Amino acid sequence: LRFGAGVKGKVVEALSFGLPVVTTPVGAQGIAELPGLVPVHDDPVALAAALAVLLRDDERWMAQSAAQSDFATTRFSRAAMQNSALKSLT
Repeated sequence: LRFGAGVKGKVVEALSFGLPVVTTPVGAQGIAELPGLVPVHDDPVALAAALAVLLRDDERWMAQSAAQSDFATTRFSRAAMQNSALKSLT
């Protein structure tokens, strides 16, 4: 992603399906914890290198997939959103 604002639905969707994400700083906007969980690079060469690592290393792919899927479930699932809404109302 090169431009946009707020939480990126496509990033959250990929995370929730367990598709390992590598993104740009714009893709990480709105999700404070994302840079510690997902490789974030502004440089095209670094972005491509991070993707290549995932494509070559099945264990890393699986670990990143599981961690990112767990994160998405914890932060963005229907239950998480309902709990967040209820907390803000009380």
